[in-house]
Amino acid sequence: MPAFIAANCTVDALVRCLIRDFQEAYVKWTRDMGYTLAQTQHAVTRNLENLGYTTKKGNKGVAVLGLTLHKENE
Repeated sequence: MPAFIAANCTVDALVRCLIRDFQEAYVKWTRDMGYTLAQTQHAVTRNLENLGYTTKKGNKGVAVLGLTLHKENE
């Protein structure tokens, strides 16, 4: 996951990304990289939290704070 974040995300305290959008882009990236097992949304959330990112429930769904996808990955 750190490699995906480095290549496909902007880390900034003022941004956020919906977990469902992050997971969708992450699953596509892992398939493109040749991985066959995709992580569930719960596993992605847990792994982001283990990397130090905070998640927060909002009216649009759960978001990860401090992380956003590059425009071409949205």
